Amino acid sequence: ARVLPKASDGDTKISLLWLTKRMRKVVNAEIVANSTSTVLRTEVFKWVAGVGMALEVEAIMPVLHHLLAPLVREMITTEEKNAPLRQLSKEVANLIKNKVGMEAYTSTLSRLQRTLS
Repeated sequence: ARVLPKASDGDTKISLLWLTKRMRKVVNAEIVANSTSTVLRTEVFKWVAGVGMALEVEAIMPVLHHLLAPLVREMITTEEKNAPLRQLSKEVANLIKNKVGMEAYTSTLSRLQRTLS
């Protein structure tokens, strides 16, 4: 499958694009199934922070849209019960912004906000 493309040296490597899309599906499934629970969203946001810290900018840029989408969705909510999750999403987004630079971050952020509005 596309998830594990064969590398030239015989090793298999997991696709980062597939993983980020899968994490988005996890977030969306939690929101649909049980919007009061924030466990999966919290863990996905922490995973995004880890990816942002571990990878170089060149590896992050192709999946930046997918990394930021769940964060932006949470940042624009105004429900008071999700304040800790909103704060976490802002912290992770700030980490990503510092990694990829202001220009790439703001262009991706504005596209996502237009899509969600």
